[in-house]
Amino acid sequence: MVLKDYNAQNIVDQTISFSYVDYDENNLAENGEPLKVFGISQSIQFPTIYGAQRKVEKQKTRLSIQEYNINERLLKKEVYHAYYNVVYRNNVVARYKYLDSLYKQFSTAAHKRYEVGETNLLEKLTAETKQKEISLLLSQSEENIFKAYTVLQEWMQSDSTYVISNQLSPLLNVNSWEMSEHPGLQYYETAKELSQTSLSLERQYLLPDLQFSIFQGTNNGLNAQNYSGFQAGISIPLWFGANKSKINAAKTQTMIIENEYENYKIQLDSKYQRLISDLKKYEEAINYYNNTGQKLSNELAINATKAFQYGEIDFLQYVQLLESATTIEINYLQNLFNYNTTILEINYLTF
Repeated sequence: MVLKDYNAQNIVDQTISFSYVDYDENNLAENGEPLKVFGISQSIQFPTIYGAQRKVEKQKTRLSIQEYNINERLLKKEVYHAYYNVVYRNNVVARYKYLDSLYKQFSTAAHKRYEVGETNLLEKLTAETKQKEISLLLSQSEENIFKAYTVLQEWMQSDSTYVISNQLSPLLNVNSWEMSEHPGLQYYETAKELSQTSLSLERQYLLPDLQFSIFQGTNNGLNAQNYSGFQAGISIPLWFGANKSKINAAKTQTMIIENEYENYKIQLDSKYQRLISDLKKYEEAINYYNNTGQKLSNELAINATKAFQYGEIDFLQYVQLLESATTIEINYLQNLFNYNTTILEINYLTF
């Protein structure tokens, strides 16, 4: 999810307060001397503007909190994903180490048998080729572990070194789904409210400012007195072009956010449905392993060992059967990782 800046324009308090001194020879006191007037003047915006400004600031605060919650949600998902990725890679490496050990034995045995003439060149080349293939897969898997740990370290942002066991990941559960409670939609809801409040605020800027002043006048003449007074009035701008442009811009922003909200809602629901479909696919593969695959893998390994011991199959067939049994386990590990990854995408869904 790409968060956009929906904060309203910077609000400037246009309250103006100043003191002044006035001297006018036409302004005469009873003693015939001009008055020196000292006063304080205050200019404020229309009172309803301050309430609208306060509402805008509250909504901006809510928007910032919701943005933080979304980022926290994304962080949790990435940390969990990085952790389960390390667990998955560790288990895959363990299986490839087992296969690599088998094919090294097979390659060594085939080479010795070829030297004494007990086997042909084809079996020797097959053993060497298969051993190199498995060795390459092991090397790639070990590089994947290093990369997985690097990603985990990047998200944890810690100087500590993490060592994660090879214990299989548990099956995660899907959290309850309420679209209206999704933080992304709540973010857009607040953005819509903010845009509407900002539009209302721009309209209120057309209202006149209020002005107040109090003053006192006196002079240094004979029988001088103090004269107090006050003034109240309104100030109306002569030009409204700039305000109208800001109002039109605020209207456009409101429509844009409304459209983005609807698009986000549609895309969010569509992504959720796609993830649920993927989840069913991985769940079927996991159920197959639990109901059939695991038992088949064990039986392959046990019966291959017995058959080889009794001379019913040669060493090549024996190793190939063990590889098939191990491949079933590796496929299960991949489906388990994909299943949990999909669960994380659903539980921390964003678009």
